[in-house]
Amino acid sequence: LETELEEAIAKDSDKNAQLEKEQQRAKEAEELAETSRSELEIAQKSIAQLETELEEAIAKDSDKNAQLEKEQQRAKEAEELAETSRSELEIAQKSIAQLETELEE
Repeated sequence: LETELEEAIAKDSDKNAQLEKEQQRAKEAEELAETSRSELEIAQKSIAQLETELEEAIAKDSDKNAQLEKEQQRAKEAEELAETSRSELEIAQKSIAQLETELEE
């Protein structure tokens, strides 16, 4: 009986040591999981901030593109107006030259 009792105590002692190791492993795993959750939250906040900045940059770029298109249209209209004015000026100059010729005659 004493031998069996000693064996049972030794077995129980081994199980207690194994249990302590597993408890320590579980504690370390929980701490690691908590650290990972914190890091994940920080990363998610960074991602959200970057997404916001990207959306703002895209909107700004879109506004600039719209502004550029308006300016290009304005320039095109100004060029067309200048061309029309040049044509009208040429006609007026020809009329003036013709009238001066007629006046001289």
